[in-house]
Amino acid sequence: MKVRYNGQIKKVRFLLIDTPEMYHKCIGEQPFAREAQQLSSMLIQNAQIVSIMFVQLVTEPNLLVH
Repeated sequence: MKVRYNGQIKKVRFLLIDTPEMYHKCIGEQPFAREAQQLSSMLIQNAQIVSIMFVQLVTEPNLLVH
């Protein structure tokens, strides 16, 4: 999912939802990555309200959200 954060479009990763890598440069697509992507997309598209709580980790390039 992408969100506008501090005036920039940023990718976010959901915490507590196992979403295997799809575009990893070394290992490629992991098992069940497509299914996880479809489930995440369905949850967001069918939600009436999405509340985001940001978590900051220095080692993660994407924003992590609950």
